This record gives sequence, C-alpha cells and structure tokens, in this order.
Amino acid sequence: MIEILVALAVAAILATVAVPRFSDALANARARADVKSFAQSLNTARSEAVARASTVFVSASSSAWAAGWQSWQDVDGDGVRDNGETLKEYAGFGSDAALTGDQGGSAVTTLSFTANGFLNAAAPVDFAYRTSPAVCSRDKNIRVSLTGQLTVSQRVCP
Repeated sequence: MIEILVALAVAAILATVAVPRFSDALANARARADVKSFAQSLNTARSEAVARASTVFVSASSSAWAAGWQSWQDVDGDGVRDNGETLKEYAGFGSDAALTGDQGGSAVTTLSFTANGFLNAAAPVDFAYRTSPAVCSRDKNIRVSLTGQLTVSQRVCP
C-alpha cells in the first residue's frame, strides 16, 4: 500500500512539472508557426509578382494583420482590390498574438512587390509579431527589405 502511495506522489509531482512545460512548448510552436506562415505568404506574393511580371499586393484583411491577409493583383489598375483580383487569402492567427506593420513610423496595412520582386516602397517595412500574454522570447521581428528579401529576427528583450 505504501508503495502505491509513493508512486502516486511521484506521478503527481512529475505531472505538475511536465504540464506547464508542455503548454510552453505548444505556445512556442504556435508562435513559430504563425511567423513562418506570414513570412511564407510574403515570399509567395513576391514570387507571384515575378512570375506574373506584374505588381502583387499584400493587404491586411481588416485593420489588423493578425486577423488575416490576402495577396492580390490589381488587374484594372485602380489601386483597389476588386472581385476576381485576389490571388490567395490567408486566415489569421489562431492565437491572441498581434502583428503590426511599420514603415518609417507610419502604420502599414498594404505593401506590394514589383515585377522584379522588389518591395514597391521608399523604405523597408518592419513587422512586429507580439504574443499575448507577452513572452518576449516568442516575439519576432520580420523585415521586408527594399530588394524584397525577408529577415526574421528575435525581439530584443528589455
């Protein structure tokens, strides 16, 4: 009987240690998947611009990137996404993370790649992926350079 109680006590201690670590591992994996999905969608839009020899836009579905985004080609040249111009729609994040775009201090909700794959802008675009609740080690910065290349880096924690 004592052996069973000792075994149960050991199992309970192991469970209290393992469960928080497992949930941390899941949250880390979710954050990596969110950032990877967004970066891949930007690279896909860049490739589409080159393949189509035309400007391809990437826009937030609403005012928040984390709610979803789409890539599109402005076929009629009016600067507005119309029916039939969407190339691909991306679902938002499954977590409470935020994604904000910034270009020289101004918020960015749309960016575009030229037919040669360059960012169609005067300055790089910086995206900040931030988890909620805030865990600095999961947060990432994504930079789209003028040449259209992406760089993903760890947030500098205070």
